[in-house]
This record gives sequence, structure tokens and C-alpha cells, in this order.
Amino acid sequence: MGKVISISEHQQSSRDHKNAQARKRYAASPEKQKVRSRKYYADNRKNCDAAARKRYARNPDKVKTIGLLIKYKLSLDQYVTMLQEQDGLCKKCGIAFSKERGIIPYVDHDHSCCPGTRSCGKCVRALLCRMCNLLVGVEEKRGIKYTVRAEYIDPPLNDTPEEV
Repeated sequence: MGKVISISEHQQSSRDHKNAQARKRYAASPEKQKVRSRKYYADNRKNCDAAARKRYARNPDKVKTIGLLIKYKLSLDQYVTMLQEQDGLCKKCGIAFSKERGIIPYVDHDHSCCPGTRSCGKCVRALLCRMCNLLVGVEEKRGIKYTVRAEYIDPPLNDTPEEV
């Protein structure tokens, strides 16, 4: 007789096989698969969004970790360390981050290194409030350098006070 496996083992094996096939299809023609995915999302937006909300509700830390890793190449530990090093404050304006007040940290990175929304991870600078993050983005696009911004992005080379 053959090996007896449980339903969950069978489901996992089937899921692994499906995932392997999907990875193979994607590797063969990534653009075609992207178009297919976008079309599926457009046709099933409500269901996709509901499924995403359920995933987030079940495990928000995992969703946050995956998002940080994909977008900024940051682990959750690195993110938490940055937040602690900044004492829970925006690096530019110094406002305290607070979920209750809707002031959440945004990861700032150098767009001249990595244009777009994703970062290589090496150009991540700090955690900013939403307004400061938007301001820094606009300043970068327009090539404007305000004093506060310049000090935030390019700290002074000589940190020691000058002798008189």
C-alpha cells in the first residue's frame, strides 16, 4: 500500500506544486504574467482588497515586515531600531509619532539613488512624518535645498565646535 498522508499534507503539497508552476510561468514570460495579474485585480478588485484586509487583520506585523522588506530592504528589527534611535520623533521636524493622532513614520530614502518607490536599502535615511516626507520629496524633485533639509540630509562634516 502507498503512503497515507493527511488532508493538510496533501493540501500543502498541492499548494507547493501550484506555486512552483506559477513561478515557472512567471520566469518564462514576466510581462505576460504582470498583465494577467493586473487584469485579474481590475476584474476582482473588491475580492482582492477584502482578502488583503483579512491577511492584514490576521497578522499585521508580517504584512508590515514584508512591505518594509520589499520597498526598502529593511527588516522589522532595523525599522524598530531606527525608530528607537530617533526617540519616536520625526528626524526633520521633531514631532512625536502617534497612531492615535495619525502621525505615523514614513521611511525616507534618496530618490537620486533609487528613483521610484522602491529602495536598494543603502540609501534609506531616516523616519519622517508624512508632511516632512512629502516636503523632502518635493524639494528633491525641484533641486531646492533649505537649511533645515540640508542639515538633516547632509550632516555637518565637522561636529566639533570651533576653538576661539
